[in-house]
Amino acid sequence: MKKWFAYGGVAASIVLVAFGIGAIGIGIAGLNDVRDEIAEQNIVAGDDAPALTDGRLESGQAITTGAEARAFADVMEAHTLESTEGKRYAEMGRFLTPSGEDTSDEALAAKTEDGRPVENGLRNMWSPRRRSRPHSTPRSSRSASPSSPS
Repeated sequence: MKKWFAYGGVAASIVLVAFGIGAIGIGIAGLNDVRDEIAEQNIVAGDDAPALTDGRLESGQAITTGAEARAFADVMEAHTLESTEGKRYAEMGRFLTPSGEDTSDEALAAKTEDGRPVENGLRNMWSPRRRSRPHSTPRSSRSASPSSPS
């Protein structure tokens, strides 16, 4: 009986090592995906990036890693807060009144020519909609040469 427990322990060790190797592989693939997606966007830090990120980014620096993207998010947040006069998404109304004030009351909102309430464009800065990227190519064809047929 002790022999079976020994074999079971070895088998469990092999399974756990395999799971560990798989987890490392998935992590590496995720890291590469993040770097590829960031590089594809060609993001460059602006002139105010060093001040807004406490020196984590330099002016004109290309954003190529997840850590740099996180620092660049601080720059984007600062610019958005500046544009919205310090208000965050939840503090802003969905619509604009005829006088330009924000409101979430559709009845008080200014109306477009077709009768729809006027959206608060500044609020939409906080909730970007995911857009399709027609310039993107599927991952499987990224390594294909331009002359190869699709």
